[in-house]
Amino acid sequence: MVSLTIEQQEIVDFQGEYLVVNAYAGTGKTTVLNAFASKYSDKQWLYLAFNRAIRDEAQASFPSNVECLTSHQLAYRVVGKHYRSKLQNNLSLMEVANEIKTTDWAYAAVVKRALLYFLASDSEQLSLELMEAIPDVPKNLRGMVYHHVLMLWDNMTNEKHHFPMVHDGYLKLYQLLQPNVSSFCDGILFDEAQDVNAVTRHIVLNQTVPWVMVGDKHQQIYRFRGAINAMDHQSICDVPRLALTHSFRYGPNIAKLASKLLQLKGDTVTLVGMGGKDSVDDLSKTKAIKKHHAILHRTVAGVIDSALQSVRCYWVGGINNYRLEDIEDMFWFSVGSRSHIRNKRLVAPFRDFNHYREVAKEGQDSEMLQTIKLIDKYPDLPQRLKQLRKQAVREESKANITVSTAHRAKGLEWPIVVICDDFPHLLEEDVDKRDVLSLIDEINLLYVAVTRSLQTLIIPDSIRQLTINSKKRTELQHFLTQLNQK
Repeated sequence: MVSLTIEQQEIVDFQGEYLVVNAYAGTGKTTVLNAFASKYSDKQWLYLAFNRAIRDEAQASFPSNVECLTSHQLAYRVVGKHYRSKLQNNLSLMEVANEIKTTDWAYAAVVKRALLYFLASDSEQLSLELMEAIPDVPKNLRGMVYHHVLMLWDNMTNEKHHFPMVHDGYLKLYQLLQPNVSSFCDGILFDEAQDVNAVTRHIVLNQTVPWVMVGDKHQQIYRFRGAINAMDHQSICDVPRLALTHSFRYGPNIAKLASKLLQLKGDTVTLVGMGGKDSVDDLSKTKAIKKHHAILHRTVAGVIDSALQSVRCYWVGGINNYRLEDIEDMFWFSVGSRSHIRNKRLVAPFRDFNHYREVAKEGQDSEMLQTIKLIDKYPDLPQRLKQLRKQAVREESKANITVSTAHRAKGLEWPIVVICDDFPHLLEEDVDKRDVLSLIDEINLLYVAVTRSLQTLIIPDSIRQLTINSKKRTELQHFLTQLNQK
């Protein structure tokens, strides 16, 4: 039997129907949920996972009275299975344009965004009022956009129609059926609740069975995809809340760094690192590392740059998910060789590469700036990318390094982690020109990144300054506090 901390035991002993647990990084939430399910072994539990990888890992560790599913798996066995013959991952702009019979690509893009907005919302009906809530639907086009979105939704949900069904489509359809899971489970263990779509939140909060909702509000990093924090929903503001603050992943030094980052957002927590001896060093120590280590970047282009400097490289999520083709297209654009560009829409907004540089600099877009740096650094980039594909390994144990974006590293851990310097320098930026949510998202992402290490964490000076520059820290804290109060 695993020995539990006082915090963990308090959760396992909880007697109420509903509970929200804020589990800080590495604090053993899976251990707690395991112990909770084992204590109530006479009941059947549904564990709802953030993604397939987390679901598979949970299925291997949870007791037999727990069924582990993603929300899409839950919906698939009821609704999605009927659309097997026309199911695909995404809708292309071409498919939308063809279906609504238009060659106006800009309008087709608006219709597609409006459809996806509906699929991700918790709205129980598709209405003209919903179109009015979408920021980028022009007022004069709302009626026509609504008509086309309604048509696409009808065609998508028609099993015999050729228009494709997507995964978020059958999940939405499942929500609209107002499902009741009490027929096969006595309660729900809802994991990663800080980063779910509104559809999944609606499904869980409309159940009659008890639930335990677990997540870390500071690890909400997918807001840009429309993810929301279910733990903050107004309908559950009176639900009892407990926290896990003792981390078994890292030691006191990383815990101190993580706590300092969270204090920027006004959280007064002091994380306790119980993972043993650890260290936080600067980037100059990177060259001295002889063992396998993970390298985390803010940008995809940054990941590619690090991979180009290694021999055998393991890519978290697989190399095909890092858009090497887009980087290569941008290279050909930079040298004026448009005939080599495969994705013409990628470069369509720009007159030439100098214009691309201007836009990147003006908007301080980290991905664009890193792409420019990569192209300037490697005049033979296409050949290097070709070699990179050959050197990618599928088994992490056979790699010299592991590379990942900070987003993809969520939920993972390594003994040695290097965080590179392509994250926004929050203390150097003119922060009052940024909205509070984007600043909070960047701090959350840094917190996720620094809590991936078990023993050795190497960070750039931009992160260290966030924790030691008292004057700048105070300014940033004050700015975030003011905006939060508005």
